[in-house]
Amino acid sequence: MMPLYAAVKGFCWVTVGLYNGFHIEGLENIPKEGPGIVVANHLSNWDPVILGTIVPRQIFFMAKKELFDNPIAAKAFKMVGAFKVRRGEADRDAIREAAEHLEQGRLVGVFVEGTRNRNIKEGFLPPQPGAAMLAVKTGAPIIPVALVNTGGTFKKMRDKVIVRVGAAITGFETRAGKHRLIYDEIGGQIMKSIATLYGVQ
Repeated sequence: MMPLYAAVKGFCWVTVGLYNGFHIEGLENIPKEGPGIVVANHLSNWDPVILGTIVPRQIFFMAKKELFDNPIAAKAFKMVGAFKVRRGEADRDAIREAAEHLEQGRLVGVFVEGTRNRNIKEGFLPPQPGAAMLAVKTGAPIIPVALVNTGGTFKKMRDKVIVRVGAAITGFETRAGKHRLIYDEIGGQIMKSIATLYGVQ
C-alpha cells in the first residue's frame, strides 16, 4: 500500500468514524488477494475516500482527467495510485492502465455512473461501459458496492455513512455477441446489483 494512501486511509478512518460513524456490510466479499473491479455508485466527492478507507486493500481509482489539470493535485493523485480517465468516451489509455493493475493482482475502483449523481431520488444514472470493458478484457470479477449517505459526510454528527458490498459478478469469459451489447448487459447487471444493495427494488 502506498504510504500517502495508507496515511489518508488512517486519518479518514478516525475522523469520519468519530464524526459520522460507519455502517459496513459485506466486507467479506472483497477478495483478500488477486484482481477485482470495485464498482460503486457515485453521490459525493467523498466517495473514493470512503471506499478507500473501508476496504482493507488499496484500490487504484480511475479519476476524471480534469482533476489532473493542477500539477500539485496531479502529483498527489498519482501518489495515491489514481490514474486519469476521459469521461464520456471509451478511453483506451485508461482501460489499458486499469488492465495492467488487474493483471498485477490489484483492485481497480470505478464509479459506474461516470459522474456524481446529484439527485439519487430520481434513480441511478446510466452505467458507463468502462467496468464492463475491463471485465471482458481481463476476466477479473466485478465487486458491486452501494454507497449510501456519503453526501452527509462531515455535515451532521453521527449521520452514518453506509457501505454495502455485494457478491462478486463473474463469468465474463462465457459472454458472446457484439461488444456493445455485452457491455450493456453487464452494465445492467451491475446497476441491478447496486440498486438491490442500496435498497431500491
